[in-house]
Amino acid sequence: MQGYVLARPALGKAIVLDGFGGQSSDVTVLSHDGGKGYMVILGSSISGQGNFDATYSVVLFDGWKPRMLFKAEEGNDFGDCGDEGKVCEGRQVFQNPLAGPGGQPQLAVTAVRYSGPDGRRTKARVSSKVVTLAYPNTRQSNPRCSTRFCQRG
Repeated sequence: MQGYVLARPALGKAIVLDGFGGQSSDVTVLSHDGGKGYMVILGSSISGQGNFDATYSVVLFDGWKPRMLFKAEEGNDFGDCGDEGKVCEGRQVFQNPLAGPGGQPQLAVTAVRYSGPDGRRTKARVSSKVVTLAYPNTRQSNPRCSTRFCQRG
């Protein structure tokens, strides 16, 4: 099994986080508020047959449950394109943590989307945005997406 384990040593308990993991095990702490918890980026990825997909989720833990604040996805279909005229497509996401006004966590998010007739002849489009992340004032179970790079479902 590959993925993440949320451990609470003071409680003597640990659980496997469903929906996160795969071939990636990247964790980046963005912020910590003693009363509201840790805000982290969890990386999840899969690959096979030359194709690759990854998701980077900014989560805040509400007890034992991760609460999604932002999600960015990247990947490509280079293992399944070029033949019979199928277009090669991909996207790559770069996230750089920033300290915003008052120390509020932010992400500078740059998305590079590319496509072309094969893996060597592609054209790229680049878009960037600064995403401000906030600790919610109240606890809710509904995830919130704060940028056009966010994709659900």
